[in-house]
Amino acid sequence: MESEFTRTSSKNVSLGYVKLFRSVTTWEWYKNPNIMRVFLHCLLCVSSKNYINRNFAVTKGSFFTSRRKLSNELGMSAYLIGKALSALQNSGEINYLKFRKGLKITVLNWEFYQCRALTKHKKEETDGWLL
Repeated sequence: MESEFTRTSSKNVSLGYVKLFRSVTTWEWYKNPNIMRVFLHCLLCVSSKNYINRNFAVTKGSFFTSRRKLSNELGMSAYLIGKALSALQNSGEINYLKFRKGLKITVLNWEFYQCRALTKHKKEETDGWLL
């Protein structure tokens, strides 16, 4: 039987992907399912382009949302979402700003999760040839 993931493979290609290093298993929040889930959701939701949304600048690695929306998307209480966001901000994984109509969440070091620095390093190592 064909899975939903397989049926939407062309959509998956157009939306792109996020690389995740295996070392995430040693991350301080890895064993906390609520925080891990909120962080992964943030990685998957951030913009890969700069644009203007309702007179707010959305930069690469950020997105607009609300606790209520995150609660609905993740099936978690707004209280648990708030605790996870605070923990992630305090540990330097994300930054979020509160606005009257929601939150702007920025994944700090977003470029790292896109492996752009890794690709640049590998390119330099191979004299311009990507392996």
